[in-house]
Amino acid sequence: MKIRYLYIFAFITAVILISSCNKDKVEIKKEFTYENQTYVLDKGYIEDFGKNDNESYDFDVFLFSEGIVVKEMEPTGKGHAIYFDLNSPISTGLAKGKYTYNSERDAFNYTNAGAILNADISSETGEEIDVMSGDINISFNDDKTILKFNLKTTDNKSLIGEFEGILQKF
Repeated sequence: MKIRYLYIFAFITAVILISSCNKDKVEIKKEFTYENQTYVLDKGYIEDFGKNDNESYDFDVFLFSEGIVVKEMEPTGKGHAIYFDLNSPISTGLAKGKYTYNSERDAFNYTNAGAILNADISSETGEEIDVMSGDINISFNDDKTILKFNLKTTDNKSLIGEFEGILQKF
C-alpha cells in the first residue's frame, strides 16, 4: 500500500514539475530604452541587399513603433524606428549569433545602426541617434526572429532593447 502511494506521489510531483517548466518561459518585450525613456516597437521588416564582396550577405532590419506603417515598401506616419545593417554568413537570411560593430562587411558584423525618435516620415523630422558600438544577438523562436541589442551611441549613451516577431520582407 505504501508503495502505491509513493508511485502516486512521484507521478503528481513529476506532473507539477513539468507543467511549471512551461510557465518559466521568458517573454521578449518589443521595446528599447534610451535616456531612461522606453519606446515600444510594433513590427519589423527585413531587406535583402544580396551578396557582399567577401562571401557574406547584406540584410537591413527596420523595427517600427505602431504609428509608422509601410505601404508599397515605403514607411509613412509618425513614431519611432530602429535600423540595423547586418551581415550574415548565409544567403537565405539572418544567422543565429552575436553581431558586433565593424566597418568591414564580414559575417556577424553590423556596419551601421541607429534610431530615430519622434519621427515624422512625411516631413523627415525626428531625433536621430547614431550607434558606434555594441552587440546585437539574434536567435529564433519558430518563424519569429528575436533581436536583443545593447548598443552605445556616438555620444556614449546606452540604447538597449529587444524585439520578437516575424520580419516581413521590404
